[in-house]
Amino acid sequence: MALGGMSLRGHAAPILQQLMQDTGLTVHLAVLEEGEVILIDRIEPPGTQRLATWVGKRMGLHCTALGKALIAHLPAAELDDLIRKQGLIRYNENTIASRRTLRMACEQIQQLGYAVDDEEEEIGVRCIGAPVHNGAGEVVAAISISGTKVQLENIPSRATRVVEAATLLSQHISPLSHERQKPILHGLIHDLPC
Repeated sequence: MALGGMSLRGHAAPILQQLMQDTGLTVHLAVLEEGEVILIDRIEPPGTQRLATWVGKRMGLHCTALGKALIAHLPAAELDDLIRKQGLIRYNENTIASRRTLRMACEQIQQLGYAVDDEEEEIGVRCIGAPVHNGAGEVVAAISISGTKVQLENIPSRATRVVEAATLLSQHISPLSHERQKPILHGLIHDLPC
């Protein structure tokens, strides 16, 4: 439940706050739990259009920047197993609906270092997400920014800031995480408010 006496959310809070202030967009922190993306923190700037997200929300792996950032580095067999269990629900015409397309997206995410949801879950909303790694190099969480299509027109420059935040959190937790994070994160999920 804690990394060096502090939860992942506690370590992430100042980084997420700074990312929200720098971008003026809603910021999310999520983990992969039992094949689903679960939001464990959310910071929204004042006076912006509210997004349909909340702490504890479960989201798709294939149609969100957080989900794709979390699964992009999984071994092929593990990714195939998740797809088999969760399916590729189509939310609109932009949603990834084939294994092949999702695998190609994962390869691109590995190369770029970030994932994009370009109106794949909700028309008019874009998100950019980046993975957070533990000391063993495993992806244990993801950070994203979300906003309207207009707010996220320049994806590469916005992505740089998200990757920087994810890298900072990775560096912050790496010395504290010499063992696998899943047991720690598992306890964290059950402590979330409903």
